[in-house]
Amino acid sequence: MQHTDTIVTSQHNLSPPTDMQLVVHGGCYSCLRFVSAMVSRLDQSVGEVVAALRTKGMLDNSIIVFMSDNGAPTFGVHSNRGSNWPLRGMKESPWEGGVRGVAAVWSPLLSKTQRVSNQMMHMSDWLPTLYSAAGLDTSSLGKIDGIDMWKSLSEGTPSARTEIVHNIDEIEDYDTIRRGDWKYIRGSTQSGQVDGWYGESGIDSPSYNAARVLSSRTGTTLAGMITKLQIKEKETSRRKAQENESSLSDSGKGPWQLLTSSTIRSLRQQAEVHCEPPTNGSAPCNPRLHPCLFNIREDPCETTNLASQRPAVLNSLQDTLERYRGTTVRPLNVPGEARANPALWNDTWVSWGDEENDWESWTAPRPSRGRIPLLLSLVGLLLAAVAINLLLASNTSRQYGTVLQQLIFSGNKITSSQQDKGSSKVEKVVNTTEQ
Repeated sequence: MQHTDTIVTSQHNLSPPTDMQLVVHGGCYSCLRFVSAMVSRLDQSVGEVVAALRTKGMLDNSIIVFMSDNGAPTFGVHSNRGSNWPLRGMKESPWEGGVRGVAAVWSPLLSKTQRVSNQMMHMSDWLPTLYSAAGLDTSSLGKIDGIDMWKSLSEGTPSARTEIVHNIDEIEDYDTIRRGDWKYIRGSTQSGQVDGWYGESGIDSPSYNAARVLSSRTGTTLAGMITKLQIKEKETSRRKAQENESSLSDSGKGPWQLLTSSTIRSLRQQAEVHCEPPTNGSAPCNPRLHPCLFNIREDPCETTNLASQRPAVLNSLQDTLERYRGTTVRPLNVPGEARANPALWNDTWVSWGDEENDWESWTAPRPSRGRIPLLLSLVGLLLAAVAINLLLASNTSRQYGTVLQQLIFSGNKITSSQQDKGSSKVEKVVNTTEQ
């Protein structure tokens, strides 16, 4: 389900949050507070979706994936003051601050839960992963770039993916690839202006409130669902124990465990990226002059360039990129698509390219409701009255002109007896179309 994201926010192109939300988030209408309020509204929306799934009896057979986009635009024309700290770079750059994303997965179908997964995964992997989780054969998808990661996510097995081509950009003239722990970067974007470390840590201000997470609409809904599953598991175990006369010591110990504040804090600490700041002895890296090489597992903040120390790894990654480059298609500047105009879709997010969205019916000429032809007729009568007044000077003609003007502007009709007498008296016509 698509939501309007808060990546690019400004007080000029989004509906402002309610006054209540602004008070909750400090009452300051700065960009960062604005983003915070928008995320709060997003939290409410997610809670409503999760609650609806449980109400309809669908939550116990659902997979919920909530993921971020890659990188935050810390500064620039689309800045939202987001921070990628302590990672290097920002959105639209080859650095980890521009390409790395995070996601949360919840499902009763997961075998191992309440853990942090650090397996390598690419956005294209979601299609075969969810396809496989639904019990379908991924081979029916044909030849695709994505890899089925469901077993890795569910059971914690090693990732089936070992390599990611982050980008081969022929416009900005940069490319980057990762294989295992090694990452190769050649070139950069915006003349190297986004090659540093930006943003605040956000760790201590404001302090994290795990209790509010647990008491949120999503938190209470999932807790209720987990409690239901625990009761069901305990009843099943008790029945099996009675049938087999076995021990109940392990009954009710399925993968479904309620979250606690301490568990949330522990998971957050495990998910944090910890880096040492650049030292004077760190090899400099200017990828616009020479390719750079980093060990991402040991140095996720890309502070130490190892290109000179591991030339064989550097050359191997460079050769792989060249092979991929031979399969690329030159980018095209595609003109704008008229069907994508939000005004055609009630200013809402829709898949405007779908066949069921009948754009033709939106743009086809609409049958008139009668007002325009009526207006044209009245204008014609007015012009006729003016012509009569100009061309004929007799009193009778003037009277007829006056009568026509009264007909036009008062909505009256003239009786035949009044026409014969040239009278300007009129009989009122009751308008029943605009009561």
